Amino acid sequence: VQAAVAAGVVVVVAAGNDGGDACATTPAAEPTALVVGATTDRDVAAMYSNSGDCVDIFAPGSAIRSAWIGADDASAVIS
Repeated sequence: VQAAVAAGVVVVVAAGNDGGDACATTPAAEPTALVVGATTDRDVAAMYSNSGDCVDIFAPGSAIRSAWIGADDASAVIS
C-alpha cells in the first residue's frame, strides 16, 4: 500500500466488518490508505462496521442493491 501511494495511487480499503477497532486490522491500519467504514440506510454507522481513529470516512454499506448472477439485468440486496 505504501509503495502504491508513494507512486501516486489512491488506495481505498474497507474498515472491516467486525464491529471493532479498524486500527487493529489490516489493511485498515495502514496510515497511507483511505479507510472507509460502513453506514446503514439511515445514515448512521453500521453496528458491524469497524471504527476508530484509522477510519477516514463513512459511506453507505447496508441495504445496497448491486449487480448479481443469473441474468444480464439481475440485481440483489444481500446485506
